[in-house]
Amino acid sequence: MATMLIGLVLAAQDAGTAAQKKEAGQEASADSPERSIRSFIVAMFTKDVPALRAVTLPVDDLETILPPQPLPPESLDAFKEQIARLPVRRLKAGESVKLAGGRTYETRAEDVGPDRAVVLPEGAAFPLASRLVDGRWRIDVSPIIANTKAAANPEPPASPKTVDLGPIKDKVVIKPGQKIDIQFTREGDSLSAPKVLATLKDKPDAKAEAVRFDFSQKGEDLTLTTHNPFSKNLVFRAAARHKGRKSYIETSIVPVRAGIFSMEMWREPIEELVLFEFRLEGGKP
Repeated sequence: MATMLIGLVLAAQDAGTAAQKKEAGQEASADSPERSIRSFIVAMFTKDVPALRAVTLPVDDLETILPPQPLPPESLDAFKEQIARLPVRRLKAGESVKLAGGRTYETRAEDVGPDRAVVLPEGAAFPLASRLVDGRWRIDVSPIIANTKAAANPEPPASPKTVDLGPIKDKVVIKPGQKIDIQFTREGDSLSAPKVLATLKDKPDAKAEAVRFDFSQKGEDLTLTTHNPFSKNLVFRAAARHKGRKSYIETSIVPVRAGIFSMEMWREPIEELVLFEFRLEGGKP
C-alpha cells in the first residue's frame, strides 16, 4: 500500500540536539517558510488549532494530526526555545538531498520562487512544500493527514483489484529509476494526450504545464514523486505490475495539491507503474 512519510515528530524530538548546533538569535523572520515550520510544530504539540490553521494551507480534518495530550505547561517554554533554534533548510532549485532510508530528493525549479518554497527541518524524513498566501507562508499538511488517517484506521486486507489497461488510451508508463516530464492537452479540468518531453530546457514554453514524475528506488524502497504545476489539484489513478506478473493491480494515490509535490512510497516488488485518468479539481480556474 502506498504511504506518505514525513518525520515532523522526529524533528520535534531531535530539537534539543538541534539547539546545541545553532546559536540563539538566528531564527528566521516571521514571514518565512522556516518560521512557519517551527510555528507549525509548536502549534501541533500544544494542540493550538487556530495557530495551526494560520500556518497551513486550508485542509479538512486538521485535528487528526494533533497528539492525544498537549505538552505539559512546565515543559512548554523549554520546548518553544528548542524549536525556535531548530535548523530548517530552504532547498534551492536543483538541490539534491538524501532522505531517510537512502532515498534522494531533487528540488525542481518550479517548486521554489517568491511565493513557494521547499523546506527540510533537521531530523525530518521528508521535505515540506510551502506557499505564500495573503502575506503568510503556509505549509501543506494534507499528506500528513492522509498518513495519520491510514495509520489510525487500517483497512482490512482485501483482494488486489486487477485493472484492464487495454481500453485506456491516455496513460503514462514509468519504471523504477525513471524521471519523466509530461505535457497534457488541457480542456477545462480534463487532461488528455500525455506527451513525454525530452527535456524542459529545450521547451521553455512547455515548462509551466509539465508534470514531473520521478520513480526512484533504493533497495526495496520505491518512491514516486509527483510535481504538480497547475493551479488546481492533480488527481490520477495508478496500476502496478509486480515482478514475475503480467497483470496490473490498482494502488492508492493521494491527490497532489496545486502547485506543489507529493511523494508515494511502496515496499513491493513493482517493476512498472501505469498512471491514468488524469484530471484537475478544486483550486483556481
